[in-house]
Amino acid sequence: MTIKKLSFLLTILVILFSHSSFSQSPFAIIAPNDSLSNDSNRLYIHGDLTQFLKNNEYFSPIVEGYTLFGTNLKAGGFIKPSSRAKVYLGFNAIKFYGDSSQMTLKPECYIQYQFNKHSSVLMGSLYNRPELKLLPMLTDHETMFTECAKEGLAFNINTNRLHWDIWVAWLNYLHARQHAQEKIFLGIVLDYDIIKTDKTELTIPFQFTVYHLGGQINDSITPLHMMINNAFGLAYKYKFTSSSSITVRYSYVGYADKSSYIDYALQVGNGDGHFFDITYKSKHIQTALSYWKGNQFDSPVGEAYYSSISARIPLDVPSKNQKTRKIVTAHFYYNAQLAKGLSLMCGTQLFYDVKNGMCDYSYSFMLRYSGNYLTKIF
Repeated sequence: MTIKKLSFLLTILVILFSHSSFSQSPFAIIAPNDSLSNDSNRLYIHGDLTQFLKNNEYFSPIVEGYTLFGTNLKAGGFIKPSSRAKVYLGFNAIKFYGDSSQMTLKPECYIQYQFNKHSSVLMGSLYNRPELKLLPMLTDHETMFTECAKEGLAFNINTNRLHWDIWVAWLNYLHARQHAQEKIFLGIVLDYDIIKTDKTELTIPFQFTVYHLGGQINDSITPLHMMINNAFGLAYKYKFTSSSSITVRYSYVGYADKSSYIDYALQVGNGDGHFFDITYKSKHIQTALSYWKGNQFDSPVGEAYYSSISARIPLDVPSKNQKTRKIVTAHFYYNAQLAKGLSLMCGTQLFYDVKNGMCDYSYSFMLRYSGNYLTKIF
């Protein structure tokens, strides 16, 4: 056994036996949330600043390593015409350190309405980022701080047993005679609790996404692209206390390319995978051990590490593709509330590529401040 393999296995054991926990989206600590009062006809000022560092030391044939180091600022104001409605107008700015030539600046506006205590609608900027509830094979969680919120329409249903998000995001608007294609991303995340007690939960999770490129008014005939992913399985959760729990989950993940023209990088337009995951969660520490086996699997917006198609540059080297992709991953994250509105998250992820016998890793450090301030204008 090589020193690298031994070190990887030892690290996994340390993680497994630490008193900690892991959420499949560890960046949830920096996800937007509503901590608002029910005051109506009042003007609030909102600020949300995230400083992030994520260094990915990847050397496998599938994806290259890179570093994300920068700041993500959201600021604006909103009013609540009633206890059920919220109207927001602001902006989102993203700046990477050391990049003096480019900064992302985008307006952010939306209207949210709560029909009742179980259902709501959101139109405009999808600030609550429903896509981050997807498995990492189906979405890239790094977009939480590297991209502005998608824009579109979203519905949410939340009852004692059913948790359902459905959304459509318009990623690229198509003008008449434009040399481009409209780009649409549709998603569904549904969790239904078969059994739910004070200590245990048995849940059926279902996820579905469609990534579509098309249009009829562009300036040339271009192929229709439609890629479909889905995931379903079973999850069992046991709660030790109100803040600590262990979850065992299995998901079958599918991929189908329904495009009118398929770039046969894998010589096939369909694939699937199996995802096993065990997580332990507590108040401050998150940890997990998981196994992924993908067979000719791909997702247009998923984390590239789980794909069978290489994302390395140059992209036209099919020998780097892996028809069967086997990965063992371990995750460890720490989060804490440093002060009112100020939170810290840091941690590491380990990836063991079974086929190539390679161990890659990444580490993260983030500080986030978020707050809402009630003005005295009204």
